[in-house]
Amino acid sequence: MENELHEAKKELEKALATRDTFFSILSHDLKSHMQSILVFTELLKIQTDKNMLLFIVRNLVTNAVKFTPSGGNIDITVLNKGLMESELTIVLLFLTS
Repeated sequence: MENELHEAKKELEKALATRDTFFSILSHDLKSHMQSILVFTELLKIQTDKNMLLFIVRNLVTNAVKFTPSGGNIDITVLNKGLMESELTIVLLFLTS
């Protein structure tokens, strides 16, 4: 009887170790996929922000040209208030083209 209990305990420990390994692998795989999704979401947000920024600048410049009397001046000032360097570069390229 004692031998049977010892064998049952060994089998239970082996099953628990297998379970722990399975959950460890599953957890790691889920974290990897979730991280990929989070990175993609952030990149999508950044691209959306850039598109919105260009849309706003384009509308402002278009309206300035449309509503400035002939011979009038249009002054454009760009302030970098926390914009990423690449976004600021896109705005400046748009304004100079």
